[in-house]
Amino acid sequence: MLARQFFHIDFKAEDTANTRLALDLYFPIHQLHQPASDGETQAGPAVFPVDAAISLFDVNTASCEALAQRLKTHYPQIEVRTGSNDPADHHLVVNATPMGMNEGDPLPMDVSRLSPETFVGEVVMKAETTAFLAAAQARGCRTQVGTDMLYEQIPAYLEYFGLPTTTAEVLRNGAKLSY
Repeated sequence: MLARQFFHIDFKAEDTANTRLALDLYFPIHQLHQPASDGETQAGPAVFPVDAAISLFDVNTASCEALAQRLKTHYPQIEVRTGSNDPADHHLVVNATPMGMNEGDPLPMDVSRLSPETFVGEVVMKAETTAFLAAAQARGCRTQVGTDMLYEQIPAYLEYFGLPTTTAEVLRNGAKLSY
């Protein structure tokens, strides 16, 4: 059984039928926020168009292939691609690696291959704007910082352990971050 999705991105795709996801991650997906008919987003179980695809890359090939197999098992309607970290032709790209935690770390992918229309997310929380996000912003991409991932994880963790929960918005409003 797949765990809850702990990375949250609200994005509005112009053409959800052809949205391509490039997620460099090591955790399974339970739900996505899909655009509603009025242009707003709605939360709910993952509903993928027939031609939905996800690209996964990890330097640990065995881990990447194991995740790909779990996704194929639970979401057979999704085309799962592995073996390349080329972000070209993807609408959504997420760095879920530790790359970017230290000054001088290499970028997780070739940002020159990002389209300005690509939405770029990050899970690294050591800096508000990592070198990866700065490079994506320089290409004209909209971005989401790593701390937003944490704000979305906490309510899910609390719920999972049966503890009183809160919302990501309450966490964001109460956070006092310094980098």
